[in-house]
Amino acid sequence: MKTFLAAVAALALTVSLASCAAPQPEDAPQTVERVPASAASASSTAPVTPDVHEPSAPAPAMTLTITEVLPMKKTATLDPPDYVSIFEIRDEHEGYFANTAAGPRFLLTHAMSLGNPPAPGNLWQELAVGDGIEALGSNWTITERVEAPKSWPTDDPALEERILGAGPGTLILITCVPRWEGRATHNLIIIAEEAS
Repeated sequence: MKTFLAAVAALALTVSLASCAAPQPEDAPQTVERVPASAASASSTAPVTPDVHEPSAPAPAMTLTITEVLPMKKTATLDPPDYVSIFEIRDEHEGYFANTAAGPRFLLTHAMSLGNPPAPGNLWQELAVGDGIEALGSNWTITERVEAPKSWPTDDPALEERILGAGPGTLILITCVPRWEGRATHNLIIIAEEAS
């Protein structure tokens, strides 16, 4: 009986992990590319022996490309209207302009809990400081990545000032951090600066 239960548990785990890697449709609103690291040149006359003490090369930078963004009014909570789209807060009466030169721009999307089909925010979890973003007609470089308890946008006054007080040429991406145990309790906040 124990062997049968172990086999059923292994099958369930395999099926749930496979469902997390569902392919995105061809017209997906975002993509990620890994930029290959430049190949090291070596002399053709001397054999190259790897040095086990050398640090490994850093991972190649990622570039997130967001091609479709829908407008969304500012709300009291960060709750995008659906689970498959990326939204920009556009609410001139609240000071959120669809203009990079006028102030920071905010993109929101959902991330799904582990074991469910992924949403756009699941891809955002892979981004790191130094990675690039192509969105809203500009190129951006990630300067900060923070996880904070869910609120609008955070209860940390210093982080709130960096987010809401950010000047022109700043892009803020906000999504939830997926968990195995139910609803997300934290948001991932990514701050990027427009590349010159």
